[in-house]
Parts: sequence; C-alpha cells; structure tokens
Amino acid sequence: TKGALPGDGVLMRDPTVIYQRNLRPAIGQNVEFNVDFNSKYFNVRGAAFYQVINNFINSYGQDTSKNGGGNATAKNMSGNLPETINIYGYEVSGNVRYKNFLGTFSVARSWPTARGHLLADTYALAATTGNVFILKADYDVRRWGLTLTWLSRFVTNMYYEGYSIYYPQYGLIKIHKPGYGVHNIFINWTPPSKKWQGLRISAVFNNILNKQYVDQTSVFQASADAPASDMIPKGK
Repeated sequence: TKGALPGDGVLMRDPTVIYQRNLRPAIGQNVEFNVDFNSKYFNVRGAAFYQVINNFINSYGQDTSKNGGGNATAKNMSGNLPETINIYGYEVSGNVRYKNFLGTFSVARSWPTARGHLLADTYALAATTGNVFILKADYDVRRWGLTLTWLSRFVTNMYYEGYSIYYPQYGLIKIHKPGYGVHNIFINWTPPSKKWQGLRISAVFNNILNKQYVDQTSVFQASADAPASDMIPKGK
C-alpha cells in the first residue's frame, strides 16, 4: 500500500499543485512462482509473476489557463488512476561452473499493462522494455588472486502503442525503442600475500565498444508538464 508522503503535505501549500479530493492509497498485490534446480556443475532457475495495482496515484502536468502574455500556466495534478495496472513477467537464469570458469545467463521480460495495452513510460511505474538477455563469463586465476569478468547485456527492439496515464485525456502513443547490446569488462585483483589481506583493486571498463544507445527504461516524455495535444490522439 502506498499513500501520500510527507513531501505531499508540503506541496499542498503550493497553488500550482492540485490534489484529487478523497485521494485513496495505491494498493498492490503480487503472486510469484519459482522453480530451482541445483547440481554440482550447473544451476537453473525459472520464475513467473503477476502484479496488480489499484488506485495508482498518478501525477502529471496540465495546461489550465493562459496568462496575459499568451503563455500557458501549468498545474501539477495528482489523483488516482481509474484503470487497474496489471503486470506480467518472467525470468529464466542459470549458471555453469567448470574448474575456474563460471558462465551465467539470464533472460527476463515484464508486460505492464492498462486497458489491455502496454504502458507508455512513466516516472512512477516501471518502464516497458523488450526481452533482456544477460551473458556473463568469469575466470578466476587463483594463483594470482585475479578475477576476469565479461558481461554482455542485450535488449530486443520494440515498436508498440503505449497507453499513457499522464493526462486526463488518456490515450495511445506510438513508441519505437531500438534494441541494443552493451559489453563490459571487470578486473578484480586481490593480492594473495597475507601482508595485503583485505585489499582489493578493481578496474571497470563499461561499454567497451562505445555503443550509442538509449536505455529502454528511460522515460518517454522529457517533462511531466509537456503538452498532450501533439502526443495523444483525441477520442482515444
């Protein structure tokens, strides 16, 4: 359950912030099913979950009036979302171990929906993403106290009509999210000598192929006060 926060009490004195009368707390419920298998050389785990959120407290910007200079005056609105948020998801992961080598993989996806449509990105709910694949390889040179790690993360391409919950005239937005793959290297050195016990030196090289990409969990709108008229079709 999530209700009003202390900061909301301070904002109530701000004339540009409007709260819905009789604001109700958001209520969420979650069900998850897990399966695990462990052996000497490999482990596998599978999980599926379903989450439902009612009375989600939605915040958005709305142009409510025009001042003398012809500029719009934005109001920050907060109220309960009338739609129920349903989130479905799964994860499969595992690892393989052989001597000093450890290989790990995982694939995961979630589908946050409202009115049967995937959600457009929001500031308060998890963003919609494609399938996420993670591959990791570790090699341990114990004699030298050296551990080498290669981590790759792949996200699949998405093109969908997302349901926006920002504005009073809720509607669908066409969204395209290009897929991408990012590779990182991690080096950890723990001196084997007892003289340096407790010391670890690490080096991290992120995005070694210098891939330009936009994280799919980034929000779609640049600002909550952005106008809705050019983004949301009327009558939706």
